[in-house]
Amino acid sequence: MDSTSKTKISLEIIYNQKSFSHSIEKESSLSLLEHLNQLRIPIDQSCGGFGTCGTCMIRVKDNLKNLSPRTECEEEMSLDRGFMPEERLSCQTYVLDQVVIEIP
Repeated sequence: MDSTSKTKISLEIIYNQKSFSHSIEKESSLSLLEHLNQLRIPIDQSCGGFGTCGTCMIRVKDNLKNLSPRTECEEEMSLDRGFMPEERLSCQTYVLDQVVIEIP
């Protein structure tokens, strides 16, 4: 493997009771919402990805530890809306390693 190769990780998405698996770059600078948009997987996003509406919430089914910690903005939203630890705003979340998510 040369130094320009990027490590790929698995992002599994459950949507409409179907499961899709995609490979993404491990050190991607894209948020989870941006990955979902690139994959053309429909997800609400009323505020355009700024973390102020809460409509892009996803549920983590496996490997919660493989996502970035909550941002201050996401923490405020989660407290206000009573999110469980596995409920995350995809616009504020970055994939660090393999993860399984569900779009409610």
